[in-house]
Amino acid sequence: DKHGNKSYFLNNLVGIVEDGMLLRVWGTHRNITRQREAEEKLRNLAQAMQNVSDVIISTDLNFNILAWNKAAEQVYEIEADVVLGKPIRQFVHHEYVNCTREDVVVQLEETDFWEGLVYFDRRDGKRIYLTMSLSCVKNDAGEKIGFVGIHKDITDRREADEALRISEERYRSVVNALREGIVLLDKTGAIIAHNSGIEKIFNDSKSCRDDCE
Repeated sequence: DKHGNKSYFLNNLVGIVEDGMLLRVWGTHRNITRQREAEEKLRNLAQAMQNVSDVIISTDLNFNILAWNKAAEQVYEIEADVVLGKPIRQFVHHEYVNCTREDVVVQLEETDFWEGLVYFDRRDGKRIYLTMSLSCVKNDAGEKIGFVGIHKDITDRREADEALRISEERYRSVVNALREGIVLLDKTGAIIAHNSGIEKIFNDSKSCRDDCE
């Protein structure tokens, strides 16, 4: 324009050809400068976070991918060149824990932010759990232009927690199967756990605490 700023237009031409000759041409000319600026802002935002350990993905308002950082490539095992410009659900189907995708969209519309737990099944069949936060991105006029998502892979932590839970359950099963009475005390001498063997000795857990105290 007259101020030296770039302007972008989307042109569409339709022509009529007869006997190999172009007779008429109709065209439309639409200014898409603000749309291009919004997309560039979203790309720059995600590109600035290329080397962070968390997944950073930015999309337009239709959830078409504009930026996909290195962590996203590693977690989803898909290169950025494959997904850019395409709908995210074409490549990844997130399942939301304790809510639905529709709930997430509604909350984003109302509060511009959502945070929660999701999972997806990777191509090798492994289930990946993520904490996800989604935020609306606005332009200088305060208009929503897209979304930025931060995804943190917590699969290893969940697997460790599950392994610990199973181990504790097995331990309790073994301890409860013993005939010997077992009592666990804290550092003050208060009973914090006991097995079923001690209950049989003292008839019930209440009399166990009364007699031991």
